[in-house]
Amino acid sequence: MRLTPTDLLNTYFLDEDGLEDVNISEMLPRKLGWNKAFVSDEMIRGYTGELQDFVEAVAYDREPASDFALAYDTTRVLYAAYQSAEEGRRIDLETV
Repeated sequence: MRLTPTDLLNTYFLDEDGLEDVNISEMLPRKLGWNKAFVSDEMIRGYTGELQDFVEAVAYDREPASDFALAYDTTRVLYAAYQSAEEGRRIDLETV
């Protein structure tokens, strides 16, 4: 996904009075001063597209783009990365 200037919202707040219950963006470290908040925060996480693909796969009786094989390979790579970081060595994916 490619972000465009219309995906950003410039905000500026001098103080947090009245903003206790306002969530501008989960990605912002603070609310004060100038910030560039994402208008569609959910889009940068990727879940929207994944959920839409799943619903369409069910509705149109087709295979989803993210299938078991992709989930399995992703888990193997993540596990190998954790193991590599813990042991300080390169991990061969064939052994994971």
